[in-house]
Amino acid sequence: MKKINLLKFFLMIILSNPFVANAYILKGINYDGVPNDKAIEHNIIPLSKEELVQAESITFHAKTNDSRDLLITPFNGSQEHIEAFTGIINHPDVFPRLRHMGKWWIELIGRTVNRYVIGVRDHLKNLKKKKYPYSTKMDVCWVVYLDGRIVARGGLQEDEGSADNGINPATELYFAVHPDYRKLGISIALATVATKHFESLETGFPLRSLELHEISISKKIIDILGGFKNTGKKSRIEKWGDVTYWVFERMPI
Repeated sequence: MKKINLLKFFLMIILSNPFVANAYILKGINYDGVPNDKAIEHNIIPLSKEELVQAESITFHAKTNDSRDLLITPFNGSQEHIEAFTGIINHPDVFPRLRHMGKWWIELIGRTVNRYVIGVRDHLKNLKKKKYPYSTKMDVCWVVYLDGRIVARGGLQEDEGSADNGINPATELYFAVHPDYRKLGISIALATVATKHFESLETGFPLRSLELHEISISKKIIDILGGFKNTGKKSRIEKWGDVTYWVFERMPI
């Protein structure tokens, strides 16, 4: 009896620790009917209460084209954020426009979500320590709320570049909006926030945009932002299905 009570005691301590309990946040979530047990290995730990408070310093407000309020807040690793992210990037009208142009599988979702949380966590630490300018390693993902629902995700991430083509590493701008909420100005609002945040911290380093086509929806967005120029270089990324991108860059204005 004492051994059982002792076991229960330690189990209560473990489960009461949010960093341990929440590490299994993806367990039980299914994508396309497939049990997501493997995602547990990614050990995703959501932002702590203290980090959520700090994240308010990089939370922004904007408006849609029809004057509705947008809340643009850092990805926090919660189940709500993970499920919304998955619903957006695996929508049949979204994933063909993204990097590898295929549907995201469980392991990729787990790795990406983990990177988003770690990226935001490290970014908050770097802001606190005033470590910028930092050149290429800014990694921050935001989600966008409209009428209480997450309708987009995007932000800044490191692009490794392509040494063979003379393309140095740089911070890349990225974004995706749920198709039901397009043409409301959400992409430009998110891209504007990310660009201004980058340029408020970095000096002398370019912001990059990789485009599958010279004419695309995301190309229209960077045209609206202004300052992005075609470098004339193409980046071939084999790990994303051997895809070639046009490289556009904007220097701080």
